Amino acid sequence: MTGRARLALLVLVAAAPAAAAPASAPASAPASAPASAPARDLSARVRIDARIDPAARRLTGTAVLDVENHGPMARDAVDLWLYPNALATRPAALTEVSFFWDYPRFFDPAGMTLDDVRVAGRAAIITYPPAAAGPRTRARVALPAPLGPGGRVAVEVRFTVRLPKRYGAFGCTGEGCRLMFGWYPLLADGDGALPATVDADVAVAAPAGDHVVLGGAYTPPAARGAGPARATMRGLPYVPLAVMQRLYRVTRVHRGVRITYLSRSAPPAGTDRRPVPVVFPDYPRMVLSDAREALDLLATLGETRLEGELVLLEGELRRDLAQAHGPLVLVSDQLYRIFPAERFRKFHRFQLVRAIYGSLLARRLAATERHEDLGWAPDALASYLVDLYTVWRYRRAEFARDVLKYVSFVPAIDQIIYAPKVNFASAYFGDVAEPEGVRDDPGRWNNRLPRGKLVYEKLKDLGGVARVARLFAAVAGRGRPLRAAAEQAFGRDLGWFFAQWLGPYPAMNYRVLVRESARAGARWRHRVVVAREHAQVEEPVTVAAVDGTGARHELRWDGRGPRGELVFETAAPLRRLELDPGGRLVQRYPDRPDDARLDDRAPPRLKLIYNGFGALLNFSNISANLLVDFSLRRVYDLRSSLRVLLFHTESDQIGGRASYYRYLGGQVDPNRLTTGLSLGLTAARLNPDFAVDPALGPQPGTRLGLVAGGFYDDRYSLVDPWRAWSLYYGAGYGFTVLDRGRVLRQGSFDVEGIRLVALAPGHVLGLDVDVAATFGQLKLRNQMVGLGGPGMLRGYGADELLGQARAMLRVEYRHRFVDGLTWNLGHLFYLRGFGGALFAEGGAISECDGYAPTARGLFADVGYSLRGFFDYLGVSQNVMNLDVAVPLRSGVPRACRLGGSTEADILAGRRRYYVTISFGPSF
Repeated sequence: MTGRARLALLVLVAAAPAAAAPASAPASAPASAPASAPARDLSARVRIDARIDPAARRLTGTAVLDVENHGPMARDAVDLWLYPNALATRPAALTEVSFFWDYPRFFDPAGMTLDDVRVAGRAAIITYPPAAAGPRTRARVALPAPLGPGGRVAVEVRFTVRLPKRYGAFGCTGEGCRLMFGWYPLLADGDGALPATVDADVAVAAPAGDHVVLGGAYTPPAARGAGPARATMRGLPYVPLAVMQRLYRVTRVHRGVRITYLSRSAPPAGTDRRPVPVVFPDYPRMVLSDAREALDLLATLGETRLEGELVLLEGELRRDLAQAHGPLVLVSDQLYRIFPAERFRKFHRFQLVRAIYGSLLARRLAATERHEDLGWAPDALASYLVDLYTVWRYRRAEFARDVLKYVSFVPAIDQIIYAPKVNFASAYFGDVAEPEGVRDDPGRWNNRLPRGKLVYEKLKDLGGVARVARLFAAVAGRGRPLRAAAEQAFGRDLGWFFAQWLGPYPAMNYRVLVRESARAGARWRHRVVVAREHAQVEEPVTVAAVDGTGARHELRWDGRGPRGELVFETAAPLRRLELDPGGRLVQRYPDRPDDARLDDRAPPRLKLIYNGFGALLNFSNISANLLVDFSLRRVYDLRSSLRVLLFHTESDQIGGRASYYRYLGGQVDPNRLTTGLSLGLTAARLNPDFAVDPALGPQPGTRLGLVAGGFYDDRYSLVDPWRAWSLYYGAGYGFTVLDRGRVLRQGSFDVEGIRLVALAPGHVLGLDVDVAATFGQLKLRNQMVGLGGPGMLRGYGADELLGQARAMLRVEYRHRFVDGLTWNLGHLFYLRGFGGALFAEGGAISECDGYAPTARGLFADVGYSLRGFFDYLGVSQNVMNLDVAVPLRSGVPRACRLGGSTEADILAGRRRYYVTISFGPSF
C-alpha cells in the first residue's frame, strides 16, 4: 500500500516547487471555522416535525425556522425553496432510453403545498416569484416588518408533500421512500445556490416496522418503538431522509471511522470460504472494502482527522451509481452489477469513492466556502482525489474507451463510445464535461452550474496537477476557500476562469488553420496555426505531431486569444498531426449537425463498424435468415460511409451488397443524422429450391444488380423507439443469370413509411405501410416480390405470397407491463423488463403475370409478440421478441403462372401459426 501511495504522489506532485506545501501532508485544519469563513446572508435554526405515509405517498409536517439576517441590508421577505414542485412536470430530458431510469411505469408528479404560514405567530402573505427551476418552486413569505441586520424572526410553515412513484434520490417505490433533498421547505439564500446552512432538529413519524435514516442517523424499528425517529444536524444545508421496509446493516470501523452500509437485501451467509462471486456476490462486503480503501488514501495523504461515521444507503438509483448527500451517501442498487471483471467494475468503484469523498468534504467545506459554491466545490476536490486514487490503486488511468477500443467495431460499442445511451455513462468515460441529463440533484436543480468535476478538469488543464495538489492542501488542510486557494496556487487572478466555466458549456470548434513544412538543413521546420471558432474562452490546447521516424512531439498553445501559432522542428517530415489527442476539449458546432472533432486529425482515422449480425429463427419451418452488416467510415464523420452486407435468406443461398451512403439532415444523436442517400451493387447466389415451379424444376443462378435508395428516420432509440417519422425508398435494376445460360433483366422499387406515436411511456402505436413492385423479364418465382415472411405478414411463409406488386399495412400496439427488473443472468445479460406487442397485418399481392389485385391476393394475420428488455454485460440495451402469428386466411390455393404449371401448386396459409425469434423492433 505504501508503494502505491508513493507512486501516486511521485506521478502527481513531482513538479511542485519545494516551497509549496506538499500534497502528501496537508496541515490539519483548526477545530473551528477559520477566520476567512465567508459571511452568510441568512442562517437559521430549524425544528421539523413530520409524518410520512409511504403507502399513500404523502408526507405532512410543520417546520419552524428561526431565521437570522447576517447581511448588510434589511429584508422584507424570507424565501423558501419548494423542491418537489420542480418534479411536478415531466422533464424534457427524459427520452425513451432514459425514462425508466427515473419512473417504474408512468410519469408520476411530485408536489409541495404550503397549508399555513405564520410569521411571529401571525398569518403571512405568500407569493411565488418566477424561478429557473419551475413554477411554485420558490415561495416568498412577506414579513410584517423589515428584518434588519442582526435581526431574527420565526417563520412557521405547515406543509404537505405528494411523494412520486419514482427512482432516484427523491421518490417512493415498493420498498420505501428516498427523500435525500427538499422534503421540507428549505431556506433560500441567493438564486441558484444550495439552501442556507442551518442547524436542524428533526423528528419524523413513520409506519411501525419501517426503518428510518435521518441525516446520518439510522434508526431501526426496535430503537424508536412507537415514537418518531429523531436527529440533530449542525451547519449543513439540508437533511436527507429515507424510510424503508427492510434494511440490513453491516458495520466496520476503519481508521477511527464507523462505516455503515444499509442494504435492502441480506448479504450472503458467511462461510469459511468466500462465496462464488458470480453466483453469490457479497455486494456489501465490496462496498465496505472500497470505502476502507478510500479512507486509506486520505490517511496516506496525511489526513489525521478521520473520525465519526460514514453511512452508505442502498437505493433504487438508476442514473448515478452513488450520490453524496451531506453525512449520507446514496448507493445505487446497480453498483457492481456489471460483468464481474475488475477492469469493468473499477468504473463503478470510482463513482462510489467520488461520492464518499464528496460526503466527507461537504461537511468540512460548509464552514469555509461561499454559499453559491457549495453545490460544486466538494465534487471538484473529490474528483481530484479520485484521480489520486486511480493511480494509487491501479498505477494508471484508464476509461471505457481504452477498454473497448479493441471491440469498437461492434455497433453497440461504437454507439456507447460516440453517442452513449446507457445509464451511468459518466462512470465509464471520464469525460471532462459529464452528460447533462435530468438536473434534479441538490447542487444543480435550480441553476445552470456544472458538476464540480468540470471545474477540477479545467483547473488541471490550466495549471497542471502540481498546482491542483497545492490547491487541495490549502482547502482541505488549511481551510482556505477554494477560489482563494486556486488563485494562490496559480499565482494569478482566476475570476475570469470561474465566470467562464460556472455556466452552460459554450459551443465551439478548434481546427488547424495553417500547416506549413519546410526543410531547415538536415531537419524539418513546421508551422501550425490553431484557431478557436464560435466562442471566446481561454483554455490550453495540446497538439501532437508524429514524424516519419515515429518520434512524437507534444505541443501546447495556452489558449489565449482566438488563435495560436506553434513552430517546431523534427528529424523527418510529418506523418500525422492530431489536435487534442487526450480528448480534453469539448467541441460542438452551434449551427451545424456535424461532429466538430472530425477535423482534429490529419490524416483522419478510419473505423470498421460491425453493424450487426441479424438472425431471425423461424421455428415453424426450421429456417433462419442471417445478415452480417459492416461499415467503413472516418472517425467522427457523420456524412459518408461505405457499407457491406452479407446475407442468407430463404430465397438466396448467399448474397452481398456494397453501398456508399451520404448522410444529410439534422442530428438524431451525436453519432447519426436523420437522412441518407445510397448507391450500391448487389450480388446473390439464388436458392434453386425456393418457390420451385413444378413444371420448371430447380433454377440455379446468380443475381447482379445496381440499387439506389434513401431514407429519413428520426427515431432516437433503435431498440425500443416511442416516436418516429420514417420513410425508406429504393429502386434497382439488375440481371438474373441462370446457370443454363439465360439472362433475365429486371427492375424494382420499394417504398416504406413508418409512424410511431407514444400513447404513454412505454405504450406505442405503430403503423407500417409498404408498397413494392418489380418489372422486366420475369420468368422465375424468385424474381417476384413477396408479401409473406418475417419482415412482412408474419402469419405466412416467405414462399407463399408471391407476385409482381404488393401493398401492405401493419399496425402494432407495443406496451410494457414489467419494468425495473434487475435479474442477473450470469452477468452476461441483465433482464430489465417485459413487454408485448399486439399486431394485425394485411396486404394485397398481385398475380405473378400481372399487377392487378384480385380477391385471391388479399391476406391478413394477427398475433402477439412477447418482448424481453435486457442489457448485454449490464451496459448495452437490447430487446428480444418471440412472435406468434396466426393467418386469418388459410388454405388458399395459389399459382405463380410464368409459362410453367397452370394449376395451383402453392397453398397460402398452410400452417395454423408461425413462431419466430428476433432482436430489435419489428419495424
